[in-house]
Formats: sequence, structure tokens, C-alpha cells
Amino acid sequence: MRSTITILFTFLLTQINGQDSTFFQFDQIHFNQIDSVEINKKSKEIFVNYSISVSADYFPNAASFDLAQPRVFDRSPMRDFIACQINYYFTKSDSIVRLISYTWDTKNSATSLEDLMKPKNDQSDKMDKYNSEYDLLAKELTKQLGAPVEGTGQIEKKQEKGYPDWFERKLLWTKGKTTIELFMIWTDGGGRLGTYKIRTLVYWNN
Repeated sequence: MRSTITILFTFLLTQINGQDSTFFQFDQIHFNQIDSVEINKKSKEIFVNYSISVSADYFPNAASFDLAQPRVFDRSPMRDFIACQINYYFTKSDSIVRLISYTWDTKNSATSLEDLMKPKNDQSDKMDKYNSEYDLLAKELTKQLGAPVEGTGQIEKKQEKGYPDWFERKLLWTKGKTTIELFMIWTDGGGRLGTYKIRTLVYWNN
């Protein structure tokens, strides 16, 4: 009876939080294990007809690996937010996953200027919503990983000549050989062509 109550309580807690404790994949996996992870989440695989690569400022050890075209999945929205797109980057030689990115961005499915100009891509009046979602993700990751080892998570305004001003929030955790980054980028006054996204990166440098 006690075990039944415990299971029921865990289920209810998951529904309240809108996300279970296994949303993120912290253990390094092989290409052949990707399907089992995403099938359990009822995700939909996306097949793109363009090349996707990563840079060193996105994945610090990118130059050390010959990465294949990633596998891409859409996972249904959690809570009252937008869907998450998940990219699995793996090395061509051994098919070991080196980087997983989780991105909340209305432009994930855009393939043309027409797509970018759709009304849904003007998220400029939803900064409070994005900040709230970031706070919830930070809280969930801290619960699973402990206190972050870098970053404050506070909003910082960034300026660079030739670009519109933008805001950032960043946190970083480590778990053994795994590095986890959570960040938000928000363009100031960007309209439909602005950048409004939250992203979590999980990666392994060996």
C-alpha cells in the first residue's frame, strides 16, 4: 500500500511540475540508444535538408571531433510553453553522442524568410514568460545537479557594434565528465526577426 501511495505521489508531482526528472539526458549514450530515449518521450523525429554544424563557442571541443549530421526531434510542450527541439550530435567514427542541445525557440521549424516573418515569431512581448520558464528550468536542474559552478543566472544586457542590444542569462553545472549549460538570449526590440530562445546544452569533451 505504501509503495502505491509513493508512486501516485511521484506521478502527481510530475504533473504539477510539468516535467519529469528524466527530461534531460545526462549520461553519455551511443547513436543506437537515441531512439529508446525519444520514443519514451513520444517525440517526433525531424528530417532536415540542410547541414547542421556547431562552433567552438557553442561546443568548446567542437574542433576535436568529426561530428555527423545530428538527429533532430521535436518534443511536445511542457507546462504552458513552446515545444522543445532536441539535437543529438555524435562522432562519425564511433557514433558516440558528444553533445545534446535542447532548444525552446519558435523559429526551430523555420526554413525561409516567410517562415521567419510569421506572427508567432514575434515574441517581444513575452519576456516575462521566458524568464519564468528559465527560472523553472534552473530550479529543476539545481535540484538534480546541485548548485551551478558558473554564472549567476541574472539578466545581463549585452552590446556589440553593428548588432541590436540583447539580454543574456547563463548558468553552468558539471556532473562527473558531463557539462550542462542553461542560457537564454533575448533581442531588445527585435520583433519577428529578433532572437528569443532558451537552450540547454549537455556535452562531453572526451
